[in-house]
Amino acid sequence: MHLTLHPPALLPSHSSMQDPNEPESIYNCIPLHPQAFKKPKRYVSQYAGEVRKEYKSGQREAGTLGKEMKNDRKGDFIKRGEGEQRRVKEAAQHAAHHVREAPRKGPTPKKEDQNVIKHDNVPNFVKENVIEIKGAVPEPEPAKKVYVAKPDYGKVPAYLQIRKEELDQRARDHMQMLENEQRRKEAASGLILLPEEERVRVLAGLQANLDALNRDYGKLSLTVDTLPKITRKLNIEGQLEKLESAIEKFSHTNIYVKTS
Repeated sequence: MHLTLHPPALLPSHSSMQDPNEPESIYNCIPLHPQAFKKPKRYVSQYAGEVRKEYKSGQREAGTLGKEMKNDRKGDFIKRGEGEQRRVKEAAQHAAHHVREAPRKGPTPKKEDQNVIKHDNVPNFVKENVIEIKGAVPEPEPAKKVYVAKPDYGKVPAYLQIRKEELDQRARDHMQMLENEQRRKEAASGLILLPEEERVRVLAGLQANLDALNRDYGKLSLTVDTLPKITRKLNIEGQLEKLESAIEKFSHTNIYVKTS
């Protein structure tokens, strides 16, 4: 961007509008006639006259050290030590004016009467305590509490037993709810849990059949050279394998049986 600098004498006033046909210049951004700064009014204290008057007179009443003390004579200021003497004198006068006459004490007893002590109507507490102790009857000792003789000693409190029964009943109700929920799920899936009594009965029958087949298998001939012998042996071995597999399955708990 090309800028043309004009001398200050040729610049228009700041108040006039710039001609859009003239080239751009940085002097147009600077005000040519800055406004004069108006100086604020000087602060003058309202006590300036009094201070000036006191300064010229050289006298200030109670300036820093209180009111000046003077003697009775005019124009004669108090001298060193006189103020303290005056304060002591005034304090003594004040004390003498307000002091009260102290009550007088009784006469001092004579020397021969100092060792004589009168006991008129003065109780003798030591003698009275001795007489009271000698005639007193000892109080019986309180009976000791034998806790082992209590009827409920060593027993579980009744409220704890009630609480235990409530907890047991709550646990049983919770287990019954879980079992019912499990049966519902099993019925929905087509499987039911085989009762424990039925499982034990089936397992006993399988074991009895296995024992019977083992006895038959032991009665077979040692030489199996004919077709009937071979067929019988293979048949017994197949049944034994099936029974052993069934016994192994029914030996576990929670056996589910498919209903459909």
